[in-house]
Amino acid sequence: MSDHFTDRFLDTVTPQPGDPTFSILKTHLLIEDVLRSYLEYIAHNDAPIRKAKLTFAQTLQIARAFCPNVTQDHWIWKAMGDLNKFRNDLSHNLEPEELAVKTNEFASNIITAIGRPIPTSLNSAEYAEYLTKAKEDGRETYRKFYKIDIALVGLYSAVLGVLQFNEQGVPTSALRKA
Repeated sequence: MSDHFTDRFLDTVTPQPGDPTFSILKTHLLIEDVLRSYLEYIAHNDAPIRKAKLTFAQTLQIARAFCPNVTQDHWIWKAMGDLNKFRNDLSHNLEPEELAVKTNEFASNIITAIGRPIPTSLNSAEYAEYLTKAKEDGRETYRKFYKIDIALVGLYSAVLGVLQFNEQGVPTSALRKA
């Protein structure tokens, strides 16, 4: 027998189509890892960086201070700061206010800053039709990506580029520790 609390729990933790929570939280973790790796790479002695237990915001500001590749007012710094605020909002509010509006605004800002068009996402009916046709044709189907997912891929890629990470995930900055 189901009760109110069980229903609420399942409704809350079960991923819902279009809910950006998972994408935002995981992208935040990935970018935080990249920022920490960058600082450890450029530090003469990386042990204090690891030991410091810096917050995302602190790590971001230190990386910003040492990054010679873009200006201090480059869009990427604001986008990472906004990602952190968005992540905090999702982490500390079970049902954040105006989530769809905030998600669309955040994604649109990144896409505009990148300056490249993104693939058009299918609405729910179009996606259902795509899945049905693919199944009938015996084709593989792929996860539906939303605007926020595409924007986050763009942000993550831009961070890797600005901090000069290579394909193996290693920073290659000229600031390499001696």
